[in-house]
Amino acid sequence: MVREEQALELDDILFRRTPRGWDEDMGLGILSQLANWLGEELGWSATERSDAIDRYKRRIKHQYSFNTPTTKGEVAIAAESRRS
Repeated sequence: MVREEQALELDDILFRRTPRGWDEDMGLGILSQLANWLGEELGWSATERSDAIDRYKRRIKHQYSFNTPTTKGEVAIAAESRRS
């Protein structure tokens, strides 16, 4: 996907290439794993992977008013509130 389609950002993969960004948790459940995979494909350092995660979280907060939870309990509460 990265090489063939030049998907270079987490939000591109989560919203355009897959439907995972539209999940109840907006892709947060796989975000670290995806950042690691994408980082390996693109040769990112740990700092670049962390920056990519931060960019994604800022985007979903800004564009979708989704405050990123920090604990598993907060993830469950956020998912429940999005269903309502």
